[in-house]
Amino acid sequence: MRRFDYQQVPPKVEYALTEQGQTLFPMVQAIHVWGENHARRCLQIHQSSLLKEEM
Repeated sequence: MRRFDYQQVPPKVEYALTEQGQTLFPMVQAIHVWGENHARRCLQIHQSSLLKEEM
């Protein structure tokens, strides 16, 4: 992570990934996809349990 400080008012700071940090992107993307898939399954289970309660 690289930090850029701008000498201004109001204060301004920006951050950017270094080349080394960018090499983590495939792993972060895989974790994101896993999370999306897991969240969908949890929602399906929750909705299924709500339907059972209504019966």
